[in-house]
Amino acid sequence: MEHYIECAACGEEIDLSIDFEDGDDQEIRQQCEACGALNIVRASFDYAGGDFELECHCEAVG
Repeated sequence: MEHYIECAACGEEIDLSIDFEDGDDQEIRQQCEACGALNIVRASFDYAGGDFELECHCEAVG
């Protein structure tokens, strides 16, 4: 599943690929190409209810 998030540090759009075959709850680490910030995304999917949720926060670099 392709999804876009905004970098939690600078707001730049980041392309994120999520494969729920890897599990219903995942933590994905994606570095922003614009500012270098490490964005940590928690993705969860509830098959029964059909709900999809993304939560993003940023870790300090360096």
